[in-house]
Amino acid sequence: FTMSLPGAPVARWFVLMLALTSWSCAHNNLDGVTASQLDFITPPPPDAISGVALTTQPVVQLEAANGNPISTANVPVEVYIDQGVDATGSGSATLRGTMEVNTDNNGVATFTDLTLTGAGSITLVFDTGDPAIAPLLDPVSVWPPAAQVVLSTQPAATATSGIALTTQPVGQVLDADGNDAYNQRVGVTASILSV
Repeated sequence: FTMSLPGAPVARWFVLMLALTSWSCAHNNLDGVTASQLDFITPPPPDAISGVALTTQPVVQLEAANGNPISTANVPVEVYIDQGVDATGSGSATLRGTMEVNTDNNGVATFTDLTLTGAGSITLVFDTGDPAIAPLLDPVSVWPPAAQVVLSTQPAATATSGIALTTQPVGQVLDADGNDAYNQRVGVTASILSV
């Protein structure tokens, strides 16, 4: 580019150097160091409940090869389920939500509303689409939601008024297929059924 600079030669040289340094930092990010990978500031949870928003929404950072953050804005980061030959797990799931977000001025992409529907182990891929930036992979196990409660320990058949049951009931939360509803906290209330 061309630039016309007034003043003495030394002053013109100094202004030109400042301008070139500013241009270099804006386009090459810290003296030519560019992003080559992604890393998590906040990873997705290792387990997800089908149809429920991820309890921890992922936050991804652009990084140089040495792990230093790269502050480049407006880089699109897409998340999807790995369906290729490198996919791990045998699960089947669908990802919903805003699956592509741009990095902010700090090079950070923040996802806010991701939900997985399905069951089994899958791999999430975070990718800029730039072959110079390695994608980031993360395994997640998807579990069906709780659907029923069964008693693994029946209460005592007889009881004395005002006295605690000699055998207290123990309930197990299961999904619709009778499998353990893994890692789910569900409130269970005991009540009297009038017949």
